[in-house]
Parts: sequence; structure tokens; C-alpha cells
Amino acid sequence: MKTLYKYKYRYFVAWFFAVIILIHPKPLYPKIVEKIIGSINGKIFTLSDCEIERKFLLGEIVFENLKSENILQYLEKLIDAELIYREGKMLKIIHVSEDEVKNRIEYLIDIMGDEFYKELTRFEISKKDLAKLIREKIYAKKYFELRRNFFKGFGEEEGKIKMDEWIKSMRKKAGFKLLI
Repeated sequence: MKTLYKYKYRYFVAWFFAVIILIHPKPLYPKIVEKIIGSINGKIFTLSDCEIERKFLLGEIVFENLKSENILQYLEKLIDAELIYREGKMLKIIHVSEDEVKNRIEYLIDIMGDEFYKELTRFEISKKDLAKLIREKIYAKKYFELRRNFFKGFGEEEGKIKMDEWIKSMRKKAGFKLLI
């Protein structure tokens, strides 16, 4: 008789958890382990980070003519923007106003319409988190422009060469690794 009771208890527990799993509104494990595609000094970039950047046109804040068809080129630009932001942040010479961030968010809402909020939900990021990302990109753009104007003093061709060398040296210092 004891063994029959033991099995009834096991069946009850199994059915209980099966029902909970089936009626639960969200999956118990909604996040899938993401593919890591790059890193800088231990900061990991995942495929969804790159997709967020592409979807909300964040890379275009720093690099105006950025095409998003090639994921590898886009990833390199995303990492370059992160490096530019980090170097500029150390110097603390640039300020990004709330109006600049707010204007960019309004611009995205105008372009994307209702899809803007759907994508925020899909990527599970808040508007506040998106504002932080936008602030970082605007900061990187301002610092990038500052450096570009400095290098233009060497002449057009020489300035481009020095700019490329600067970005390569930042990658080397930061321990840039492309993992895909």
C-alpha cells in the first residue's frame, strides 16, 4: 500500500508541473543563449546587440553612410563606435543634451511608426535603455567629429590615413576580437 501512495504522489507532482508549464503565459526560459560575435576588453557583443543597433539605426548616428547589409562590416563599425565612445568618455570634454536624445527617439518613432514599440518589446529593452544607447552613440559621433576635424588639419588624404591608423590603434589597445 505504501508504494501505491508513493506513485500517486509522483503522478500528482508530474501533472502539477506539466499543467503549470502549459498554462504559464511566458516561456520559463525566454532567453536563448546568444551567439557571441565580438568582444572588447571583456565586453561581449552578441548577435542581438548587433540587431538592436541595426534596427534602431544607431550605427548611422556615428557613421552617416553606413549600410547594414553586411553583418561583419556593421559589427566592425559597432565596435569602432564603442571604442570611440570609450576614448571620448575618458577625456570628458563632450556633453550630450537630453533634447538631442529625445529628438533622435522622436525621429525613430516617426520613421518606424508602431513598429518602434513592437521592436522594443521584441528585443526586451526599455525606452530608457534605448535612450542610453542613443546617448552613447551621439557622444561617440561628437568625439569622432572632433578627431576628424583635428586630422583634417593634415590635409584630406593624410587626414584619412591618420584617422584609419587611429581606429586601428584603438582596436589594438582594446583587445578587439571578432569571434565569427
